[in-house]
Order: sequence, then C-alpha cells, then structure tokens
Amino acid sequence: NLWSNGQSTANTTVTTAGIYTVTYTDLNGCSATTSGVEVTINPLPSAPIITAGGPLTFCEGGSVNLTSSYSSGNVWSTNAPTNTITVNTAGSYSVTHTNANGCSASSAATTAVVNALPTVNFASMGTLCEYYSPSNIVGGTPAGGVYSGTGVTAGQFDPSAAGFGNHTLTYTFTDGNGCVNNATSDVLV
Repeated sequence: NLWSNGQSTANTTVTTAGIYTVTYTDLNGCSATTSGVEVTINPLPSAPIITAGGPLTFCEGGSVNLTSSYSSGNVWSTNAPTNTITVNTAGSYSVTHTNANGCSASSAATTAVVNALPTVNFASMGTLCEYYSPSNIVGGTPAGGVYSGTGVTAGQFDPSAAGFGNHTLTYTFTDGNGCVNNATSDVLV
C-alpha cells in the first residue's frame, strides 16, 4: 500500500485536510488506486471565558454566578450543561465548550473561596428588675459586635423601656472578611 501522503502502511494517520488515496500493488506488479477520500479538519473553538457575577471570595451561605462566554454547548466541571452555574462551595471551576462540529475547548479554571462565618456567643443576662437603671450589655464574644433588641440603645439595656416579660436580645459580630454571624440571649424583666 502506498498512500498519497507518502506512507507505505496498511493504515495511515492524517493531520491535515486534503484528498487522500491509496495505491495497492500486488506481487505481480499490478496496481490499482482508490478514489479519493476527502478529509476535513475543523478548527477548535476559542477557549470559553468565565465571567463571575460577583466577588469570587464570599462568606459561608453566600454564592456567586459563573457564566461561560458561549451561550450553548457548555459542560461545567460540575457536569452542569448550562450557560451559568451558581457556586456556593469553595473550589476550582472550569467549563468545556463543544461546537456544532464536535470540536471542544476548555476554559482556564476559576477559583471560588468561601470564608467561614465567625463563631459568636452571647452569655445569658439572667433576670433584671424593671426599676434597674440602664446598664452596659456584656457577654457577647468576640468583642466588637453590636447589641440589638427591645430596650437596647447604644449598647445598653434599659429594663423599664423593655417592660415586663422575657426579651430576646441579639449580638451581631462582623469579622475582618466581612462575614456576619449572631447569637441571641434571653433576659427576663
């Protein structure tokens, strides 16, 4: 066998477009050439580009949308066959686009970082009498948070403003990453 690309093997591998023939010569020196087979090589699509719909670093409980630059033909590293995915866990995400010719290209990875929420505690204030003067609220950790609830003003609890009964107060803390968490505590007046 002698292929039109110069190879003399039973099979040939082609890497360029063109018309290919093979000539067979038998032991008697007689030969025959096949009709040509046209090989078309389709170009690869451009690699998709991922666009984030918000910050790639966010707090636990948050999310970000990742969108492929192609509107169709996408399969994400999560196996989602969509244009956009919503990411709520840390990790690297990529998308592969396959065009109408069956040719594929993959994006560069995009990494999402999820910051943990701060651990917040609020110790019980116990029982207070209505006639007690307003006092600073303590017991919220870590320090630097904000107290809120019925009878709370500027970090102080006023039993007479709250009135008789059980009241739930909230301590809210924001850490250096901007992640917010809170804890509650009941006080009985």
